[in-house]
Amino acid sequence: RDAERLFEWRNNPQTYKHFFKPEPVSWKNHLEWLKKTIKNPCSFLYIIYEENVAIGQLRFDIKEDVAEVSVTISPSVRKRGYGTRSVYWGICYFLEKNFTVSSIVAFVKEGNTSSKKLFHQLGFRLGVKTQEGVQKFIFDR
Repeated sequence: RDAERLFEWRNNPQTYKHFFKPEPVSWKNHLEWLKKTIKNPCSFLYIIYEENVAIGQLRFDIKEDVAEVSVTISPSVRKRGYGTRSVYWGICYFLEKNFTVSSIVAFVKEGNTSSKKLFHQLGFRLGVKTQEGVQKFIFDR
C-alpha cells in the first residue's frame, strides 16, 4: 500500500511541479526507485502519519556527513502545518539515530514558497544557489 500511496503523491501535478524533473513517472520506474531507495543503507524513507492516516513522506539521503532531506505532504492535507511539524520531528528522530551527520541540506525550487517558508521556520540558513532557480538551505547540527 505504501508504494501506491507514494506513487499517487509523487504523480500529483501540484507535487511534481516542484521536482527537478517536473513530470509524472511510470509505475515501473517508481517501483525501481522505491526498491533502490529501500535497499540503500544511506537512504532513510519514512511515511508520516497523523492519527493513523498516512499524510506524507520524509526522506534523508546521506553522503559523507551531510544528509539531504526531501518531504512530500499529501495534497489532501496541505496548508495545515503538517510539513513543518513532520520535518521538525523527522530531523530530531533522524539525528538521534545518525550521529555522523553534521548537517542537513534541502534544495528548493524558487517557486516553491511553502518549502522555503518551512525550512526558514525550522532554522535552516540560506546557502548559495546551486543552479538557476534552485536555493540551498542548510541546517547545522
